[in-house]
Amino acid sequence: MSFMFNRFPPPSRRAIYFAREAALNMGASEIDPTHLLGGLTVDQNSRVNTVFKLDQRLSDEAAQMRSMSKAADQKVIPLTKDMKQILRLAEDEANRLNSYWIDTDHLTLGLLRAKDSIAGSKLATAGLEIHEARRIIERCTDRPNYGRVPALWWLSKPISHVGHRAAIMYLLLVVVLFKFLAGRSC
Repeated sequence: MSFMFNRFPPPSRRAIYFAREAALNMGASEIDPTHLLGGLTVDQNSRVNTVFKLDQRLSDEAAQMRSMSKAADQKVIPLTKDMKQILRLAEDEANRLNSYWIDTDHLTLGLLRAKDSIAGSKLATAGLEIHEARRIIERCTDRPNYGRVPALWWLSKPISHVGHRAAIMYLLLVVVLFKFLAGRSC
């Protein structure tokens, strides 16, 4: 799997795999957010289904996805622009929650942030709302251990303009303090 999915643990990769299978079965030329929503309902033990009961909220889609046979044509199909945006939003949500792993709950938050998408609308209709979903995830501290988290992974997170300014101020303070202490030595 490409480096793009390094932060995606097995449940998230499976959801994307099932989204691909759904797209292929439907004859789509690309994987879109509605395919991902269906893919999230398949694995009953995934975090999104244990925390949000997504497979129960969207029981018709879950049943349809589980009954789907493996696509005969196993070609590689790309992600839509909207789907790529959902993955970026999911990464943003994982970063915001200080989680290295982009789990299925983060994928769901990404879908919820895309309010204008069909998948986001389905989630809203099913009773999920972005702010409440975040609160639920923040309260759930029992994250699965998917393996070793790279040291200092958080350094690759995007930093806001406020964060950049704070870092610059900190470095200036260190330099000034260093010069002050160096000037006082013998």
